[in-house]
Amino acid sequence: MAKYLFKRILHGIFSVVCVVAIVMLMIYSIMDRNLVFAKDTNFNKQNNNAKIVYKYQKWEEYGYLDYVTYGDWLTELRDNGEIDEETRETVVAFGTTEDKDSDEVKEYVEKFTEYYESQGYEVERVDAVMMGRKVADGGRQQLFAYKDTPLLSRLWGYFSGIIKIDNINYLFIC
Repeated sequence: MAKYLFKRILHGIFSVVCVVAIVMLMIYSIMDRNLVFAKDTNFNKQNNNAKIVYKYQKWEEYGYLDYVTYGDWLTELRDNGEIDEETRETVVAFGTTEDKDSDEVKEYVEKFTEYYESQGYEVERVDAVMMGRKVADGGRQQLFAYKDTPLLSRLWGYFSGIIKIDNINYLFIC
């Protein structure tokens, strides 16, 4: 009897894992990820490059990909003590186009690109959208890296977060 129960429990767990994997595969791989914005009113309010950044931020929020901005990377370098705040403030503001970057900014943009491309990320730079001599609404230049989240990582994150062991040092805040 115990052998039968153990076998049924294992079959049940295997079935749940398979169903969750199939659903994640359908949602994250087969379905067009732009459908996320079908009824998003904030998406329609975005203009130019702000719309691109909004899309990547939401896709990261929903678990489609990992998204890192150039500014976040510089802040991480500052927090790790690799650069100081003055350097970060100097190189965070890069040019409206690649040819308008200062030499110091070019160096850090190149480091950012090399670091994240070596990690398997795709680096994208979006030049500013100009209206005459001014930057258009939502057209600010952007530099970011992104990488799709693999299905196995998504599954591991889902199942490892199901069971949480409560103790005196764990504070649950809703």
